[in-house]
Amino acid sequence: MTCPTCGRAITFDPRFVRWCEFCEWNLDPSDTPVSARQTRRQEAAKRKGEALFNELRQKPLSKPGQSRARAAAMAIAAAIHAVTLTIFLAGIYVLVLNFPTFFGFLVGGLLIVIAILIRPRLGGVESGTVIMPAESAPALYRLTEQIAREIGSRPVHLIALDETFNAGHGQVGIQRRRMLWIGLPLWNVLTDEQRIGLLSHELAHQVNGDLAFGLVVGSALRTLESWSRTLRPGPWQPGGGDIFSFLESLGQLVARGLYRVLRTVVDLLYTTEESLLFASQQRAEYYADRVATRVASTQAVIDCLDVLHLSRPCILAMHYAAQREEADMWASEQSFMREFSAKEWERLRRLDARRGTAIDSTHPPTNLRVEMLKSAPEVPARVILTASEWAAIADEMSSGFVLVGDRITSRSAG
Repeated sequence: MTCPTCGRAITFDPRFVRWCEFCEWNLDPSDTPVSARQTRRQEAAKRKGEALFNELRQKPLSKPGQSRARAAAMAIAAAIHAVTLTIFLAGIYVLVLNFPTFFGFLVGGLLIVIAILIRPRLGGVESGTVIMPAESAPALYRLTEQIAREIGSRPVHLIALDETFNAGHGQVGIQRRRMLWIGLPLWNVLTDEQRIGLLSHELAHQVNGDLAFGLVVGSALRTLESWSRTLRPGPWQPGGGDIFSFLESLGQLVARGLYRVLRTVVDLLYTTEESLLFASQQRAEYYADRVATRVASTQAVIDCLDVLHLSRPCILAMHYAAQREEADMWASEQSFMREFSAKEWERLRRLDARRGTAIDSTHPPTNLRVEMLKSAPEVPARVILTASEWAAIADEMSSGFVLVGDRITSRSAG
């Protein structure tokens, strides 16, 4: 085939997008319309991310330190929690002062209920997540403990398996239990060395200076997300033609208008908080990558990041396998990965580089993360497992693969 733009001969795999590696014709075949405002925001975010990358690459990389932006983000987070506490204390005050009157129960009780509804969100485990306690997966927990010792973090309390092409680490609940989430579709296509890189990056979030990992800022961001969802108006309920239906419709109109105003304020607070944390979070991600190389080697972390480009294709491959009722969807995903077009993989790399990152993204573009790692001296692996140790981990996770696979199958059928 000849490229219609530059006229050069190009090869293509009919299963994937036709594009030109020379002039990048049809690199992004998406025809989704994007407004001029969105385009300007994306371009501004990309320039901001690239400027930060160039700044960090010129000097030794370290975790984020104190700054005015981080202080402002902490102040906003504290103010968000202060609002909830103030409402709760006001409710207690009104209730005690007017006890046992109707006014006290009505106003004081209402304020307490509001405070409970807008309480700080401390994180939790979504339904459908497979929990692997330490007693059922000793080999996997030993690996995470070994990695934690190498990077100076603390061991995790619980490991969870889910259906995402991702991984995560955070603290949940009042006890702030440290949890590690492993997305099995991603884990399934990584090599053993890349898996160590993945776990090392996630555990490095304990030591990379990311405020969003902490109690105050992290819970404030989750709280704002919860408020925004709560303030989303439900579907309009049309009434009849009588006066009561008219009053009900009027009430709906007023309530929806109030919800919209409050949600705008909440979303503005969230955007402001994310903007203040932008540089800090991006630096923290770069630093977590660098810490991970000290455990798994530079090349293993780079290769792990490269696999992230295949998130959507691999997830689609699994859903198609489930819809075809294949006996082993996990083997199908691995087969799909082995046969994946090298040219299509390169297209996805370039597309990631072209799009850059959004202002509210906690992660830099994958291509910049790879370039940052390549700019530093290569580091060898310090944690290496034997074949028998990996076999023990695979045996421990086998039941989790079955349960998560069943969930993917049920979603695909739905």
